[in-house]
Parts: sequence; C-alpha cells; structure tokens
Amino acid sequence: MAATTPAACPVAGVVVSPRAAAIAALKAAATAKRHHPAPSPSPPAPPTPVSFRPLQQPTAVETHQLTSSTTTAAAAVAAPPPLPPTRPDALGALAMLAVLRLLSAPAAHAATFRAYAARLAARSGSSAFHIAAAVTYLARLKRRFPHALKAAVISPSASSHDPGAATTDGLEFRLFAVALLLAHKTAEDASPTARSWCRVSRVRTPRELLAMELEFLGGMDYDVSLPPAELAGNIRALASIVSTVAAHATAAPAGSAAAAAAAALLAPADAKECLRALADLHEYCSPLVA
Repeated sequence: MAATTPAACPVAGVVVSPRAAAIAALKAAATAKRHHPAPSPSPPAPPTPVSFRPLQQPTAVETHQLTSSTTTAAAAVAAPPPLPPTRPDALGALAMLAVLRLLSAPAAHAATFRAYAARLAARSGSSAFHIAAAVTYLARLKRRFPHALKAAVISPSASSHDPGAATTDGLEFRLFAVALLLAHKTAEDASPTARSWCRVSRVRTPRELLAMELEFLGGMDYDVSLPPAELAGNIRALASIVSTVAAHATAAPAGSAAAAAAAALLAPADAKECLRALADLHEYCSPLVA
C-alpha cells in the first residue's frame, strides 16, 4: 500500500496527515452548519381547484365515445342521469303497471304491489331510471322464460304480498325486488348491502336474498348491461302503457265505477309525473343510441 503523503498546514506550517485534515474539514463544516442552518423548506403551493361539469346531457365527444365500436364496454351501461325527483307513489304506480303487463300478474295483486313498490322505492332512494332498468331486466328474463314466469306468477294466495314467501305465490314481488337491487348495483358504485336490502324489501334473510339474486342472474345469463337502445325501447313501452291507462281513465264517465277503478289504478297526478320522468329519461338516452 502506498504511504500517505503528509500535508502542510497553511497556517502554522505544521505537517499533518490527510486523515487529520479530513477530520478538521468535517468539524469546520459542522460548525458552519450550526451557525448558519439551512433555510426551512417553503410550504407546498395549494392545489389548483378543479371544476367538474355536472352530469347532464352528454357532449358530442362523449356521445361519440359511447356509441363507438371501440368502446362497447362503456356503451353497454348507461349512467343514471340527474333527473328531477319522482314521488315514490308515482314510481310505485309505474312499476305496478309494468309488472302487470310484463308478468301477467293477477289484477288482485295490483293495489298491494303498488304499495310495496312505492315503499321499496322510497326506502331505497330509487328514481325513474332504476325502475326502467329493473323493467329492462324483467323483460330480458321474460324473453328467456316466458311460459314458466307466467305459470308461476298466476297463483294468487293469502301470502302473495310477502316477497319472503317460500312458495312461488306472489313471484312478481320477489322478481321486482331482485331486479331493482340489480339496477342499483349496476348504476351506482356504492351498492346496498344484502342486509340493508332485506330490511327495505322484506326478504327474510340475506342468504335467501343471495339465492334469489343468483337465480335471477343465471336466468339472464349474467347479462346486466343496459344498452341505450334497449333501455330507450323499454322507456317508450312504459310511456305507452301509462298513456293508455290514463286515456282510459279520462274516457270513463265521471263518477262511474270504471272511472273509480281507473283512478285507483293510476291517479291523474301520478300519470302526469310518470310521463314527465319517462320523457326526461328518453331524452337522455336518445343521443346515446347509435
């Protein structure tokens, strides 16, 4: 090993080793740091505020992206639009008319189902979009099993108002509860838990609700997409049903039994609100249809 070369001290002319010179330099640096501390770092600049455009009608770019063949996954699900709130009674009437027509449910179930659907919509925070999505799922299920659903639904009994019944009586209650749950799960990031949905839908246990949900999904071949064209078609069908019932109620002589029955089925105020909500939904979905 080569010997270290001593260095001469520039002050006193004393010869010192390089190691001693390095130690002296470190001491001098430490002393300077104590007397002259480094400036404290400046606080970070506040973040630039970001303004978000409210979710309303899609822009031309968004419409092109949703309808483009390269973004089929984005076009498969339509986000719920920010529509004016609809009264639960009107939503219950809308769901009742759709289920009576789709599932050929007994007319004796109409009043009970309407009250059940209105209660479920109120406690779950559902909108007209969720009802339309649930009807889309029910229509998709009916296309695969038309005769089986009709035979199972037409079986009125004393337990038909209970969606937790162990038999197939009142199957429309159970199907609608599951369809509306799937609509919430598809449209929202924070979907309701099984326990909370059991409380609002009156299904007995989360295990039973999970079994119902899995059977429903299997019946739809696990297709929970909401293509804008299919959704818009079901919205037009719902509006046609509401308009027909409202027209029959208007045509019936005032004070007659037919007028009373029509008003009990669909009140004029509920019909007007349903048609307004469906028109808003259709206006939202129309630009998304390729």
